[in-house]
Amino acid sequence: MKFLKILLFTLPFFTSSLAQADTSALKTFKSEYDAVQTVDKIKQIVAANNLKLFTVIDHQAAAKEAGLDMPFASVVIFGSPKAGTPMMLKAPTLAIDLPVKALVWEDQKGEVFVTMNDTDSLGKKHGLSEEVYGKLKNLEKLIPNSVMKK
Repeated sequence: MKFLKILLFTLPFFTSSLAQADTSALKTFKSEYDAVQTVDKIKQIVAANNLKLFTVIDHQAAAKEAGLDMPFASVVIFGSPKAGTPMMLKAPTLAIDLPVKALVWEDQKGEVFVTMNDTDSLGKKHGLSEEVYGKLKNLEKLIPNSVMKK
């Protein structure tokens, strides 16, 4: 019975901590454009830098198809097979995180953000040296610069 009381007392604390995401391996920045324009800006900068646009996943549309409602959330998936393949040859598990993803999302107030994986965290996660994963660092500047007015 004592165990049950402890369990019932600690369960709310445990479950509330599960809802809190560990965002230390993510980089988030505010876009100065609306959500659709932000996706377009990312697609434009991807094309201008000769990167491959693999796809855009529209989570909001998928939710709507399922009869659910959610704010804008789309993932732009892009990369460079020429740069990514050698990295994946050194660390095959990196393929779970490549190609690069940029999540464009809208909060409850209508503000638009872009979230990407932190490249240092990716490199460490897959046991790569900065020399190997360093090419990904350029995207940490390229994408934010594309959605912030100059």
